[in-house]
Amino acid sequence: MRRNDFRGEPPTFLVSSGLDPFVLQNRRYAAALERAGVPVRYVEYPGLPHGFPASATRYVVSITRSAKPCAGSA
Repeated sequence: MRRNDFRGEPPTFLVSSGLDPFVLQNRRYAAALERAGVPVRYVEYPGLPHGFPASATRYVVSITRSAKPCAGSA
């Protein structure tokens, strides 16, 4: 991340997929926001590829059955 201070950022809803090449960065970003006191809701969908929302009709059943909030999310 290029920033160290995330204080004052707006409440954030962050969605990621388990097969996204940026999943680790997304987790770190959510954690950094949380440490700065920013309300964060981070949801990760395991087993889904990057860009899955664009193909939502294929994944709707899988997402609703497998989505679980990650530890530390509000």
